[in-house]
Amino acid sequence: MIYLAIILILILIFSFNKASKLNKKELGSTKTIQAISIGGYFFEKSEFIRKNRSNIPNSQLLMDYYWILGCATQGRVDETKKGIKEANNTPLQTFFDSYKPQVMKMAKIAKEVDDKPIGYDLKNGESIGEYFDRKVSKRPAFMKEFEFFKNFNIEEFLNSTPTI
Repeated sequence: MIYLAIILILILIFSFNKASKLNKKELGSTKTIQAISIGGYFFEKSEFIRKNRSNIPNSQLLMDYYWILGCATQGRVDETKKGIKEANNTPLQTFFDSYKPQVMKMAKIAKEVDDKPIGYDLKNGESIGEYFDRKVSKRPAFMKEFEFFKNFNIEEFLNSTPTI
């Protein structure tokens, strides 16, 4: 009986340990990044590209793109505006000419959620980031934009955009 309990505990520890480690090669895949918080999703994509930039075409543009979206998902409105402004005279300018209202909408909703005081609904053991993710995920307008950008093929867009 004790041996069975020890074996079950070891299996649980092994499976938890394996699931908690992120494979660096899989980090760029949507499947793995979905486990990352909403507020950190695009920053993780940017970081993955930074670490693997030598193997990725348009790596600087992609890092900038994901960084700007990361700022927007965290409600960092001023940094989002600054990033969009700095994207002028790059192929990203064409993207932001079309999608800036959606990016800013997402940033403003995230800021609104972030600026609200934490209520009594903070769950036991829940971090501030988890609380933010839970609250922002209940905002349909934010999630619509988040899902749009999460599924948007920016690499295809950049390849089809004439250089400025």
